[in-house]
Amino acid sequence: MSTRAPAGVAVSVVIPACDEAGALPELIRRTARTLERAAASFEVVVCDDASTDGTRAVLERLSRLEPRLVVRLRARRGGRQLALREGLQLARGTAVVTMYPNCGVAPEQVTALLEGIKRGADVVCGLRARRGLRAFARLAGWLRRALLGTLSGLPGRDWGSSFRAYRRHALAALLRGAESSFLLPDLLDLQGFRSLCIPVGAEAGGGALACEDDAVLFGPRLGELALGIIRQRIAWRRAAPAVLLPERSEAVL
Repeated sequence: MSTRAPAGVAVSVVIPACDEAGALPELIRRTARTLERAAASFEVVVCDDASTDGTRAVLERLSRLEPRLVVRLRARRGGRQLALREGLQLARGTAVVTMYPNCGVAPEQVTALLEGIKRGADVVCGLRARRGLRAFARLAGWLRRALLGTLSGLPGRDWGSSFRAYRRHALAALLRGAESSFLLPDLLDLQGFRSLCIPVGAEAGGGALACEDDAVLFGPRLGELALGIIRQRIAWRRAAPAVLLPERSEAVL
């Protein structure tokens, strides 16, 4: 099952989900309430990764009550990254926000990301404080950022958070590549897109959560990202010296 909203939506919020029957109703309600105040029009896109806990029934019920909810139901489980990518392909917003259930960030913080887009950024990453993280998670994150920063020639910034906002043309560049989304802002920077990191508040009562890539130091995930950056640098050197990015619309939201 999948539904698609009509073109012309100002903001899309994309949520990949797997066995999130308990969290999704409140998350969707709070996100919609926030966007009603922050955007001229919006949609909430949820891609379910073959849940087995009743998530599908919850989404089918919610979609009947909320016309701005777009639902994609995957027949086979493929992992959170694949669900996110399929949700992004369904999104029609001029600005597109990615968010995970139970990520520890209040959905009301979407407005902070959209403010970064209004300020002219092509991609905005919302970063949470890392108080309470284990020493290994901190060390792994620092080494990962140092390695990828050295390969890309860019500052080794923290892009581990999945709570992000993209302009439509930056998202199109993201979806053209085979890399998954976690560190793609490094690749987007290499292509001349403008990126921004901003602090965001944690969910009330929530503990400190490690960013998704903090525990990934070695293995195929890091190798994939490193290869992607190297390939992008080679391709960029071969490209014409003058590359024109799409014009920005002043009325993003």
